[in-house]
Amino acid sequence: MNASPIKLNALQIGRGIAAVLVVLFHFHGTTTEYFHVGFFNNFFDFGIIGVDFFFVLSGFIITYVHLKDIVKDRKWGKFLLKRFIRIYPIYWIICSITLITYLLFTHGYIRSLDMQLNASRIPYLIKSYFLIPDDIPFFIRVAWTLTYEIIFYFVFALFILIGFKKSCYLYFTWILCIVINQAVFKQPIMLLNPRIVEFLIGCMAGYLIATQKPFYYLLGFAIFMPIDSIYITVTIMGVIVYFLAKANLSSKNLKVPLLIGDASYSIYLTHIFFMSIFFRGLVKFGNLYTAIIIFLGVIFCGILVHLFVEKPTLDFLNNRLLKKGNLKTTQAVKIVS
Repeated sequence: MNASPIKLNALQIGRGIAAVLVVLFHFHGTTTEYFHVGFFNNFFDFGIIGVDFFFVLSGFIITYVHLKDIVKDRKWGKFLLKRFIRIYPIYWIICSITLITYLLFTHGYIRSLDMQLNASRIPYLIKSYFLIPDDIPFFIRVAWTLTYEIIFYFVFALFILIGFKKSCYLYFTWILCIVINQAVFKQPIMLLNPRIVEFLIGCMAGYLIATQKPFYYLLGFAIFMPIDSIYITVTIMGVIVYFLAKANLSSKNLKVPLLIGDASYSIYLTHIFFMSIFFRGLVKFGNLYTAIIIFLGVIFCGILVHLFVEKPTLDFLNNRLLKKGNLKTTQAVKIVS
């Protein structure tokens, strides 16, 4: 099972495209607000699907890389440590830079932090730093998606703990509970949010690739889904991820798209921060061409954060906290969620 890991270059490029789509989704509103110019007539409203792709891809990668842990190794603690290293350190660094910027420029660049920093805000800051769900958006606004990631990681750790057979029962029970809740009870429970299905169909695609089973098993997943736009979208995303994983793309002449894919987490976390700075700094030059330059600058700055902050931080923590032998599969796959 998964004896010869593959390099998922097509998926890594898809990951970069998803990050760029999310940036474009946030861009048109900001362009209108600051420059009073539409960004390509709001054509990129559909860019929010980048988030859906991230969720499906996350389920795929975690299953593809850690399926052996569920079947045999049961190393759930090591799995959670890897996930902690991947998500939190760079997130905390960016949170801290954002907070410091707010303190230096009160009511300035970081508009989502339009608040008085006093004792009543300490619980809010703690929730923002540790990604604890709250009714108030985190001050890194896009971090709401990470709360779903964290929930998925803990449940996947439970999969590893209880083994493959019991995990299958839990997996399909979870899907059934989500569908029933949405159709009947409609309770706003994060564990039963339809977005969780995106992770779960990604798990199915990862399992099929790792065990070399055909994709029509994935379509069998869709048979049990209600006819609803979100489930149709999820199924399509799962099929796309499956075939991107099957694609055997050489990295030759793809360095820039692959670099954007590598930097996608940094781009995702920092793009609103850099947008706020660039738009406010260049507001007097406001036009569509300036907006395009800002867009390219935001992507470039995200790549710089990846190269000089995220990557060194990950390398340091992985070398210190994880034995090199435990990273072989991830390195071979060449992509981390």
